[in-house]
Amino acid sequence: MASASKINFDEPMPEMIERLKLEHRKFESNLVKVKTSIEDNSVTLAYEIIRSISDKIIHHAVEEEARLMLVIMPCQHNDNMVLHSPKKCWI
Repeated sequence: MASASKINFDEPMPEMIERLKLEHRKFESNLVKVKTSIEDNSVTLAYEIIRSISDKIIHHAVEEEARLMLVIMPCQHNDNMVLHSPKKCWI
C-alpha cells in the first residue's frame, strides 16, 4: 500500500484501479491460507494471518469507497456541508 493512513486523491483512477486489483489478489491469497489453516486445525495460524491483514483490508475498503464516492457523488451541497475531494470538487 502506498500509505498506511492517508488516501491519495491525486492518484490517477486507472492506476488506483490496477493497484486495488493487485491488493484484492493478495487478500484472496491470504484468505485461502486462513481457510487452509482452519481446515488443518491451525486456528492460531489462521488468527495470526487475519490479524496481520485486518488493518490493510479496512484501509483498502475505505479507500475504495472514498474514491468511488467522488465519482458517483461529485458534489453534494446542503446547508451544513459540502462533500468533495480535499483539493477540488468533481463536477
